[in-house]
Amino acid sequence: MRTKNAIIIAIIIVLAAAASWHIYASSSGATAPAGSVSQNTTVTVSPSDNGSTVTVHRNDRILLKLGDALQWAATVGDPSIISRVPNVMVVRGAQGLYTAESVGTTTLSAEGRPICAAGEMCPQFIQRFSVMIDVI
Repeated sequence: MRTKNAIIIAIIIVLAAAASWHIYASSSGATAPAGSVSQNTTVTVSPSDNGSTVTVHRNDRILLKLGDALQWAATVGDPSIISRVPNVMVVRGAQGLYTAESVGTTTLSAEGRPICAAGEMCPQFIQRFSVMIDVI
């Protein structure tokens, strides 16, 4: 009985901690912690944006969501313009959440590689993605 109660308490603690995390799942806007005021939005950048320019405002969030069919590695051209938000869980298929820090233009690029199991035949290709981010 004691073990069962301990498990229930652990589950409650985990659920309470998870409720405090912000998960940015769409471009409908970022959620702000209770008691704060936020006019910032979250813009979702997807494969259809490849090769284009996306304009955002300072302090907006950018969700890079390229899918989960490949293993993606993202890079930012100038981290003083946009920077990755640390310690934020993102939805499945998203590669990161970024904040528009200062006015300017930079690139957000990514390379996708096949996900292959050990001992399995694996195709050898790299898919490239790049978008210009213009912060105004």
